[in-house]
Amino acid sequence: QGPRQKKLMTKDIVQTHNLHPANNYALLTCCSAVVLFVGLVASDALSDGAVLSDAFTAFRSLEPSAQRAVLTKVALSGAAYYFSNACSFQVLDLTGPVSQAVANAAKRVFVLASAVLFLGEQLTLKKTLGSAIALLGVLLYGLSKADKKTSSSGRSFRQLRPEEKNKKLS
Repeated sequence: QGPRQKKLMTKDIVQTHNLHPANNYALLTCCSAVVLFVGLVASDALSDGAVLSDAFTAFRSLEPSAQRAVLTKVALSGAAYYFSNACSFQVLDLTGPVSQAVANAAKRVFVLASAVLFLGEQLTLKKTLGSAIALLGVLLYGLSKADKKTSSSGRSFRQLRPEEKNKKLS
């Protein structure tokens, strides 16, 4: 399915339908929200309306200031998550999947380092080894992809036949 989708998402289609990364992500988010809402309503119906009813009852029992605080925090959290993923979509379009994976792994290590520095989180051997293995894995994956890319774009010097090597050297 992947190659077929890549053939469908030509530059002409992207331009004609304005399916640039930001719009593509927004469309994906809207479709996901609809699917999740339908699932929520279906699961609530299966539980005789207890899920949503209990949640609304608990929310209404809060003081008005606490209700505003909850709604504000939910809205800010949702907006931050949306913009974080929208930026990630843009970076993926600009750099490619390998660079995105490297940046994502580096982000996780940065978050861990920030937690150690600013929140006083203990840096254990397990966390250090986990971060090192994650970064090493991403690095090796990136190097293997880069090697495949150079070999698929044409023969590298070491893949040339002996007579071709002699021509290159002279």
